[in-house]
Amino acid sequence: MRLYRPGVISGPLAWAPVNRLNEKGYKIRANRVNYAPPAEKVANTIASWIEKNQEWVGTYDEPFSFKIFKF
Repeated sequence: MRLYRPGVISGPLAWAPVNRLNEKGYKIRANRVNYAPPAEKVANTIASWIEKNQEWVGTYDEPFSFKIFKF
């Protein structure tokens, strides 16, 4: 499962759906991939973001509308 759009992380998977790109899209993707950070740097950034932020999936209080449906 990919959690990022193609071209965000440099590497062979950055070119995933190439056959659907026209020439202009191919150039944009090539430029994006050439300047993309390596996967290790992206993974470290995401991990530090998850550790620093308290608002992550499952950490929000239960909405009032959900509480009503429980009764």
